[in-house]
Amino acid sequence: MLVNNVVPIFHHYNLFPVMKYLMMMGGCLATLLLYGQPTTVQVQHGSVRYETPLPYEAMHIALALTDTSIYSGQMNVHFELLDTSSAYYREVQQTFGAYRQHPLVKALNEALHKDLLRYVQNLKLAYNSQWVQHQLEEANVYPFPMRLLYQSGSVGRRLLEDFINAAGIPAFFETHRTLYEQGLQQVKNFANIAGQQAWLEQQFDSRYQQYFIIVSPLMGSTHFTNRFRIDEKESCLMYVADAKAYSTQADVSEQARYLGIVMTEIDHNYVNPESDRYEKQLNNLMGGEQRSKWIKPDGVGQFYGSGYKIFNEYMTHAVYLLYTSTYLNATDQASVVATRTRIMEVGRGYYRFGAFYEALRQQWLQVPARRIKELYPAMLQWCQGQQ
Repeated sequence: MLVNNVVPIFHHYNLFPVMKYLMMMGGCLATLLLYGQPTTVQVQHGSVRYETPLPYEAMHIALALTDTSIYSGQMNVHFELLDTSSAYYREVQQTFGAYRQHPLVKALNEALHKDLLRYVQNLKLAYNSQWVQHQLEEANVYPFPMRLLYQSGSVGRRLLEDFINAAGIPAFFETHRTLYEQGLQQVKNFANIAGQQAWLEQQFDSRYQQYFIIVSPLMGSTHFTNRFRIDEKESCLMYVADAKAYSTQADVSEQARYLGIVMTEIDHNYVNPESDRYEKQLNNLMGGEQRSKWIKPDGVGQFYGSGYKIFNEYMTHAVYLLYTSTYLNATDQASVVATRTRIMEVGRGYYRFGAFYEALRQQWLQVPARRIKELYPAMLQWCQGQQ
């Protein structure tokens, strides 16, 4: 049975009489017990929950201790997966450097040598865990089939549990609670989830009742998303980096650049279901022998093996730019487009992104009343013309 994604840190014990007494006495421990603060930091805003859970952050700390010499093709794994530029990263290295030989870190090194996607599986394992009385327990947020998939590619919950206890992660987590909360507040302020949702629902048919934005100060450039039902509600989970690289006084164009981190995960949950209708055509247009015309084959590109996946990356980033065009002035929009095009074409190897976005934009502008989902046939025809 799927349960709400709340960490019930004291669910084994009947502590309600204690909490009632402490609340009457004005004790702050009651707040800790009721809201689970020892094991997670959360910011709730309507139907959106921004969160940094302790097991999830612990897995990132362990990943920060992995070898910096692991490569996937020409891409350095450590510097792709982790934000190594912050004071927080340096503090993690200084505080936990002695644990580089811990079995969890060794297992992560082995896993990342085999497959970069083991990173995703291990983060899912950590997120689907709750810290209870010095132990990790399964939270059952993920549906059973998804749990089987990440379990087969992860290092295992017991290794993470031992690392948390041995390294003293709970005390570290508690002392950095304010940092985590400030990071979540900044993500909330920059991301404008409600605006994204309203606009995407105008453009596509999919509907979601709640969003979970999962953030670590250590996350680098590899983000991902899932969608499934939680508590009988259609839900989206987005695993993204925080906004510390952006000034708290950032202007609207800077905020739009950060919004691209979150939106290009959120809009997968709208774009992909529409792309499902054209999967065979997309695999023919951008996969197989055509693949190398659309994406650099090594580096990040190696994880987008089908034309369907490649198209979805093109489309999600182009949709994000259409969204920013609805509220940015021409100068700011041009700057955001240039930045995103450089990221996609140079940084990620999506050679034709600029042309793809322009083709989508022109189709969208021709008939303003048309929804983006109605532009798929025209975009497939455009892709066919690029062969």
